[in-house]
Amino acid sequence: MKFTQYQWVWLSFFLWAGLVNLGFAQKQHLGKRMHSQNDKKNDPKIQWLDFAQLEQAMQKSPKYIFIEVETDWCVYCKMLNKTTFTKKQVIETLNKSFYAIKLNAEKPQKIRFAGNDYPFVTQSNGQGIQGLVLALKAQSYPSLLVLSPDYKVIHRHNGYVKAKKLAPLLTYLGEEKYKQQTWETFIKKYQKEQKKRRRKGKK
Repeated sequence: MKFTQYQWVWLSFFLWAGLVNLGFAQKQHLGKRMHSQNDKKNDPKIQWLDFAQLEQAMQKSPKYIFIEVETDWCVYCKMLNKTTFTKKQVIETLNKSFYAIKLNAEKPQKIRFAGNDYPFVTQSNGQGIQGLVLALKAQSYPSLLVLSPDYKVIHRHNGYVKAKKLAPLLTYLGEEKYKQQTWETFIKKYQKEQKKRRRKGKK
């Protein structure tokens, strides 16, 4: 089949237009991908401290302390990090009202906490555990502990917990609502406020 000069012009035009559209689509896809990657980089994260930083921070400006006791092999600890600790409400509340810290129960290290030194303890079975874990009576992993500014444990939770349960609890404790009202009264009010916010967000 032979093409006339007129047909060749139109064929060339369509080929050129197709290449232009392909390039534009690739540019859009790349732009969206880069934007998505930038969004992830800019996502807020929990400001985890180490124990040396915690000691300095508490001396300057005392706050409530949130401790997650974990181990390297703990599946539910990893789930917490991938799910609960990535949720906006949990992140905002922890960063606002707490000093957050991770405590690896099986990492050989000496820790200074609340003016006391806690060495790594080798147990009778040959395995070891950090002395602060024993002092805090963290009996399972993960253990989530909330301490008041004077280092007293005011709440403990053993095991995995979802963000929708942890976020209101952190608000209740960190903002000292527990000094003013019962948990039942607080959670009813909290849930109503959350529903109002969701409705406003949909409008």
